Amino acid sequence: MILSLTDRGPGFPDFVLTGPAAPFVTGSGAPGRGLGLFLARNAIDRLGGRMELRNTPTGAEVQIAFPLLDPPLTDETPHD
Repeated sequence: MILSLTDRGPGFPDFVLTGPAAPFVTGSGAPGRGLGLFLARNAIDRLGGRMELRNTPTGAEVQIAFPLLDPPLTDETPHD
């Protein structure tokens, strides 16, 4: 499954694109920010997925890919 998020803003600064897994990296310069991408990327990695950042002609794009889960079992096994 791939989730794609886009905006119509100025895009990511180059230093964010080259180091999105680094904590306290922010393009806004506002205090108290810069953990969102770091936390998101770590959570996605732990779930076996991946996150890619890029700039498009119209703004920023984030693609998040998760592996498909195994299909549910059709025969239920009783548990003791």
